[in-house]
Amino acid sequence: MSETYKIILPIRACSINCQYRVGYNKKIYESNQCREFKKAVNELVKDDMKQFYDDDIDMEIKLFFKNKPLDIDNASKSCLDVLEGKLYKNDRQIKRLLVEKFNKQPENKIEIIIRKYVELKQN
Repeated sequence: MSETYKIILPIRACSINCQYRVGYNKKIYESNQCREFKKAVNELVKDDMKQFYDDDIDMEIKLFFKNKPLDIDNASKSCLDVLEGKLYKNDRQIKRLLVEKFNKQPENKIEIIIRKYVELKQN
């Protein structure tokens, strides 16, 4: 097993604010944008990528936006939610998280780097 795992998703991140909609019958349903995002991630992230499935993890998320960037917290939360059950059991396993946003990029994409968590020594 590798110490570090990197995955590049050639898709635009989805905002957590767009994840759900309320229909005419006041029923809550998942938005088309969110369904398309989840479908794309499910096609790109395979079941054999569960290297850190049971471990505490250290994660980096790099969000690249061609235009109309999303808020960093909304985009990162949707990424964490959609990867849950694919790369890790539960997002409670994430002990360290670094999220960076890059605007005006040539393409939309998401880079995710996962490592087994190692606690930093405190002085």
